[in-house]
Amino acid sequence: MLLPLFTLLLPLGRIFPPGFCWRMRSRIYRWYRKLEEIDFQGHQSTSPEEVRSCILELEKIGNEVMHVSLPLSYAGELYTLRIHIAHVQESLRKPEAVLRGEGK
Repeated sequence: MLLPLFTLLLPLGRIFPPGFCWRMRSRIYRWYRKLEEIDFQGHQSTSPEEVRSCILELEKIGNEVMHVSLPLSYAGELYTLRIHIAHVQESLRKPEAVLRGEGK
């Protein structure tokens, strides 16, 4: 009775670790999809209001990411996402200042 059960559980044991890894990474990658959309939209917009809207959306995403709970082994990917969010925010803030006439 245990032998058939063991033969069924062995393949499941091999599937679980990659599935877990995929699940954790998918939690991070869904924000990358949003980040890419906002980055494109922000750099295509011509008015300061649209750029500010994109920056506010990035701040919301940044706040969500700050409260994500992941295993420690995925902390590097989470911090990389935070760095990318900050980079996109900064890249959108520079043209916004130019559009307002504050910088060169």
